[in-house]
Amino acid sequence: DLPHDTASAHTSMASSAPAGSVHTVFSAECNPMFDWHSVALFHSHRTSGQPGGITRLLACDKEALASYRGLDIGPTFVHPNLRHWAGHNYAALNKPGSVKAWLESGEVPESVEYVLFIDADMLINRPLIPAEVGARRGTVVSAPYDYLVGTAQGLADLFNVSNQQMMARCGGMHLFHLDDLRRIAPLWLEYTQRVRVFACEQPKRFYELASPPAQGGEVGNGRRRQFMWMVEMYGYVFGAAEAGVPHHKISTEMMGYVGMVGVAPGSFILHYGLDWKLESKDAGGHPLNAPR
Repeated sequence: DLPHDTASAHTSMASSAPAGSVHTVFSAECNPMFDWHSVALFHSHRTSGQPGGITRLLACDKEALASYRGLDIGPTFVHPNLRHWAGHNYAALNKPGSVKAWLESGEVPESVEYVLFIDADMLINRPLIPAEVGARRGTVVSAPYDYLVGTAQGLADLFNVSNQQMMARCGGMHLFHLDDLRRIAPLWLEYTQRVRVFACEQPKRFYELASPPAQGGEVGNGRRRQFMWMVEMYGYVFGAAEAGVPHHKISTEMMGYVGMVGVAPGSFILHYGLDWKLESKDAGGHPLNAPR
């Protein structure tokens, strides 16, 4: 195990491998679930042939870090956990918070020009090369999140978002030019915090503005909770617009869900954010647990 007393809220264990012009980062917490996510993502980074280095942005407070045994999973930057910011319980605050802390730490390798930001519950299926997918300064490559209809229903007006014509319904993964990410990151966190406060104080109003119409007209607590989770997604959309980043190149090819059968080579990023049931069958197509 690595010596835990050398780690602090702003200590980095950077990859010793030379970093290419693109560097992959993802946000995680110091618990077993995120450890499994991290192991799989690190493995996919290696087997996919994704160029450049990779860093786990680990949200872990000093108390938890003292007994945490997973620092050696892969290259890791440790920062304070923002899950409970201002008395909230919202883990997604760590997405913008982690990348902001990393950018401000001085730990970004000097050779990095582009940053691929993905979620911990994702796998890299094939390499993302900035020049090949259209990423450049002023253009972020992302996956579509068409359900973020709050961009057209007045939600942004409540927060006086500038450059609303630049708002893009996207999320999940982003491939940034480093200069753009430096502009976006602090505003991404700021708007996530502001939207979170509003969503908690006025949950019904937030739901009305943030969500598309429910099928069949039914609105359940589960659906409301789902859109509470999407606070961070709106934080990104608003923050990127406020930062004045003019373009997002949005493509369905960027991200797909594990379990969806497609034509090879498949999406660049696989997201296992949906539940899938696998039935084991023998060569004859019979369930393995069926009576013989």
